Amino acid sequence: MEILLTLAYVFLIWLVFFKFKALKFNLFWGVLFFFLYGLAVLVEVVFLGQVVPKCNEAAVQGYAIVLQPKYPGYVENVFVKQGTPVKKGDPLFSMDSTTWKNKLIKNQAQLVQSTRLYEDAVRLTPSGAMAKQELLLRHAEVAKDQAAVDEAQFNLDHSTVYAPSDGFVPVVALKPGVYLGLINKRVMTFICTANLWITGKVRQQSAHLIKPGDKVEAAIHFYPGVIVYGEVIELVYGVGNTQLVPSGNLAKDWEFQPAKDYFVKIKIDKNSKHPLRYGAASTVIIYTKNAPDIFKVLRHIEIRAESFMNYLFNPF
Repeated sequence: MEILLTLAYVFLIWLVFFKFKALKFNLFWGVLFFFLYGLAVLVEVVFLGQVVPKCNEAAVQGYAIVLQPKYPGYVENVFVKQGTPVKKGDPLFSMDSTTWKNKLIKNQAQLVQSTRLYEDAVRLTPSGAMAKQELLLRHAEVAKDQAAVDEAQFNLDHSTVYAPSDGFVPVVALKPGVYLGLINKRVMTFICTANLWITGKVRQQSAHLIKPGDKVEAAIHFYPGVIVYGEVIELVYGVGNTQLVPSGNLAKDWEFQPAKDYFVKIKIDKNSKHPLRYGAASTVIIYTKNAPDIFKVLRHIEIRAESFMNYLFNPF
């Protein structure tokens, strides 16, 4: 963007002084235009970057949840299609539950038998016809059979995996008949679209004035020419560049690298015409409460120019 503005500035000088020769170029005009250009650069570097920070590196983020079944076994059905939006509670895939159905029937029968034996022990123990130890053993057997019934019922109730929220599955590589063991049960990533936000990188020198509630304008690369609005949720107070892992070794110099940037989390107003897409890149302008109106106007122009620049496609 700065390169385009510089070219436009030079082109304007060429038009006035050399193309149409409206004015005669001399040392005075040269010094004046150089001074104005230097002043513009100073405003950009010192003032705009402080009170109206710009995030050149920002992207739409959300919760990406790894889904897996409650137990290993064969996949029975896959209900979801790749990239198709689903609602909270919609079925995604189901596991073959035949084994657990059989176990439930078997364990229920054992529970009925152990319960009857325990009830007999309750009646016989007070008279001394049965030892108290036998009562305790039969009570333990009832608890064991009840736990087995509960486990089988739990797995039957969770044989189908449902969408935890509104969202979609970006990649569906699961097919009916596939066996999911204890190791490879993580088979599906679910992107939650009910709560999406933008995370942007901002220079530390520009972060000290950012506060929750500051207004934001963003140019989403996915939507050229479109400006979306929002506000700052929080400035993330921590980056991991200088985090040292506890060990018995002394820290090495390459393990300690002070960060240049911090992250800011931004909430974007919902727009049915231009919904946010997970991972979409964007350019963000943050209007702090210390920003003068003239600087806001400059950033308004800049972010809109950035948005229209997204129409240009560079294949290289």
